[in-house]
Amino acid sequence: MTRPKVIQILKYLGLVVGCVAKFTSGSLFVFNAYQNAIKSMYNYTQSEVELLSSALNLGLGTGFLPGMLYDRFGPFWTSGSGLLVSGIAYFLIWSTTKSVDFYKTRSGLVAVYFYFAGFGSLFSYMSALNTNVVNFPAEHRGKVIGLLNACFTGSPSIFALLYYHVFSTGDYNRVENQDFSGFMLFFAILFVVMNLLCMLFLHDLSKLKSKELVISNSIDENSVQVSSETSINHQDGVATDTDTSPILQDEETQVETSFSRFLKLVKSLDFQLLCVSFTFAAVLGLVNTNNITVITKAVGLSSYDNDIVISMPVANTILSLGIGPLSDKVKAKCPRLTFFLASCVFFTLAELVFIVFASSIGGIFIGIILVGFGIGILWTLVPTIVSELFGISDFGRNWGILLMLSGLGSLAGQAIFGKIYDSMITEPGSLYCYGTKCFLYDFIFMAVLGLISIILAAILDIRLQRRQYNQII
Repeated sequence: MTRPKVIQILKYLGLVVGCVAKFTSGSLFVFNAYQNAIKSMYNYTQSEVELLSSALNLGLGTGFLPGMLYDRFGPFWTSGSGLLVSGIAYFLIWSTTKSVDFYKTRSGLVAVYFYFAGFGSLFSYMSALNTNVVNFPAEHRGKVIGLLNACFTGSPSIFALLYYHVFSTGDYNRVENQDFSGFMLFFAILFVVMNLLCMLFLHDLSKLKSKELVISNSIDENSVQVSSETSINHQDGVATDTDTSPILQDEETQVETSFSRFLKLVKSLDFQLLCVSFTFAAVLGLVNTNNITVITKAVGLSSYDNDIVISMPVANTILSLGIGPLSDKVKAKCPRLTFFLASCVFFTLAELVFIVFASSIGGIFIGIILVGFGIGILWTLVPTIVSELFGISDFGRNWGILLMLSGLGSLAGQAIFGKIYDSMITEPGSLYCYGTKCFLYDFIFMAVLGLISIILAAILDIRLQRRQYNQII
């Protein structure tokens, strides 16, 4: 078998394993399926439950650390780190179910475990995403990221079905019939196996090719034909990745260059507009996703939880699969930023629907479908936008910064949701609030965030379109 065929096999095998890794990482967003079981088991208030969910998202949002680790050491060590952190974190969460009385008054400690569960999953998330971004050409980037994101956003529906029908007995709508303990042990094993696959089959083929060219050039430098070919290819590599090549620069220069690029990035108005608009949009998606079963319980529609928890990831997946190839095809006429703007509109419309129709099952379904569409576009195209606007050499760090901001934003958003919910409880000693009053002000607040995200995304879209137009003329 020729070397190019081997590289092709490794590339597509890496895509398959990347899909498995993203699918497993997407399990974080099934929290809404078991949060009522947590609340009942540990007798936590809604604010304490929101703390656990926020910690999970914040762990996923500490993206710059795994991103920088990947940029520096590649997928093997990044996935290995994920194996250790995820496996230990989920084992610790499982262990809390064996000492319930101890943890009833220690929700903060449980939140630390959930933080590391989210943080650990980010290592495999980064390995899967970054490896396939660099292994496939730029013209197919939307398709590749769309496929990976479809696995990421679609997996909660599968894990929800698994939780309700495999890790539950009898009437799965009753929390006492749900096996939360077994579900966490299952995740501990699953993340270990998945990260082992990543360590074995995810390879940065661009670096492999670069090493082969250098070796070929040094061995055969007296050959005119080989020398000229490797010189052309080597210089092409220098032109596209001069700032990260260990052959051309010593370690000190690399650090200085990376830091100067970082300073330039954070001073960029384009990056600032993208950060704020993305963060606000991500907060809307995460808060709605994690609290949808709280909303249904408040309005007496818990019997629909199974269908609702599955519907949102299905909508995410449909959009993720379609929007990537579509944006690749029409990006010359309709920039990806315009689609990003559309996702902000979807989120804002969802909040308005919830404000008016949250007491009806039809209104809730329309709202979650709109949220699902927004999430599908957001998490598929924003990584692509980051890679195109700010380069591929520091992609892990740059995308990680946005993930960190979304995690911090969701921490604040869910804390606000929990405080308002708990303040609306009228029955002394109760953990539950009933009626639309429980979350009405949350939806109004998030609608305002949505409007701001629309305005900022529109400004960024107009800026880039004007810049492209000026370049053309």
